[in-house]
This record gives sequence, C-alpha cells and structure tokens, in this order.
Amino acid sequence: MYCPYCRATNEDDDHRCHRCGRRLKSSARGPITDPHPPLRSATAPALHTENGSAAPAAEPRLHVVPRPAVAPAPANPRGPAIQPSLFGPQEVPRTAAAPVRREPPRPAPRPKRERIEQPKLDFMADGAHTKSSVDAAIYCNAPVAPPSFRAVAAIIDTAIGLLGVAAFLATFHYSGQTIELTKQTLPVYGAAALLICVFYRLLFCLGNGDTAGLRCANLCVVNFDGHRPTRRQRLYRLAGAVVGVVAAGMGLLWAIFDEERLTWHDHISKTFPTVADTQA
Repeated sequence: MYCPYCRATNEDDDHRCHRCGRRLKSSARGPITDPHPPLRSATAPALHTENGSAAPAAEPRLHVVPRPAVAPAPANPRGPAIQPSLFGPQEVPRTAAAPVRREPPRPAPRPKRERIEQPKLDFMADGAHTKSSVDAAIYCNAPVAPPSFRAVAAIIDTAIGLLGVAAFLATFHYSGQTIELTKQTLPVYGAAALLICVFYRLLFCLGNGDTAGLRCANLCVVNFDGHRPTRRQRLYRLAGAVVGVVAAGMGLLWAIFDEERLTWHDHISKTFPTVADTQA
C-alpha cells in the first residue's frame, strides 16, 4: 500500500503511514493501491483528460535572448582600430596618442667678447730694412763691413796663404827636387796652393775664431741675429767662399748687386763681417 502523500510503501493492514503518519484508508474509498494517482489541482486543470488519465506535460520553451548587433568595420582600413563599447555608444581607440616631446629651453647666447689684438712688435732694427720691397735677411743692428775693409782682410789672408805656398815650394826645392812649371805640373802646383790656403782658413774654422786678416782690418764675423757664429756656420762660410771663387769670382762680385752687400758665402752661412767696434 502506498501513501498518497509521501508515496512511501506500507503494509496492507497498516492504517497510518510509517513515514508521514497520515491515514492510509478512507471511508468512501478503499485502500489506495495506485502508485501514481492523477494529480488534481486548481493550478494545473489542463493536465487532466476526460478519461482521468494525465496528459503528457509540454516541454518548456527556452527564451532566446537576441544577440546584440556587431558594429561594422570602418570603411578606411588605414584608420585606427575602434572597439565597440559594452556600456554605450562611446568609441574608444585602441592606440594611445604619442606623447609630445618637449624640448628643453635653449640658454640665451653669451655675448661675444671683443678680442683685443696685440700690436706686432717690430724686432727689425732701422738698419735691417732695405730700400726695396724684398724682406731684409739681417735682423741685428750691426752693419755690414764696407767693401774696402773686406778687401783689406782678404788681401792679408791671401798673403798669409801665399807665404804658406812659398814655404812648401822652398821645402820641396831644398829636398833635392826640381820645380818645373809645365802644362803637366802647373795644375798640380795650383791645386796645392789652393789646398794650403783652404787649410789655413780651416784651422780658424775649427778653432771657431776670426782669421788674422779680419783682426788686422778690425773686423769680426757675426750671424744674422748679431751673435757669434757657430763652428758649423764657419765651415759653411768657408765652403761657400770656395764655390764663389771657383765660379770665376761670381760669389764675391755678388756683393756689388746685393741690397745688403752680401756675398754668396754670406747668404749660405747666414753670417757677415762687421766692424768690431760696432759689435762691441
């Protein structure tokens, strides 16, 4: 026997349900044996048919919520991509605007200072300037010795050199040799005389001093700066004098046409003879 309230199974002789405690038998009707009696209620009258059988329950219909329409893609494919807003018609671009780079203010330019130019110092003495536009070579105040003084010094030095040649020939003669001036021996004697004169001047160059002819003419040799020449400058002066004499005396005659009355060996060695009193 089934309980019409809780559908619990009971014995046939039971009067009350052992689960809910309600009565199982009715005075009008006998015991309820149908396990699934038809349900009758005011809220579901359509579930009962004429013959008392229950009609099959209709399947519940699902309420379909329409999906929101998607905004169409922009017509310009090169424009920024825009995502539709979920809370309204606002459009928010995906890409953020590039930050504006501010350049630091440039400092005001400093005022230019006027350069005070120092006047050039004139190291050239009054005697070092020439009458022509050619720059002077001598930078000191010492004047160049007059040609007459130089000629006296050259004659004295040449005479001393010739005395050396005479001593050489006398020694050669008293040694039992015969001196013959021929075409074959004349160049030999001339070269020997030139070497003796050069050797005489070479001794004073190595000693870094003036020759006897210069001292007798009261002259001394100085460089273009007014100082005593070095040993190398004296050697250059001797070599230039030999070149000027061998070139038919053109090196010596150059002093006539030179603005400062300098010869070849004066320009080569950058030295010149001057009066000793002026130099002192």
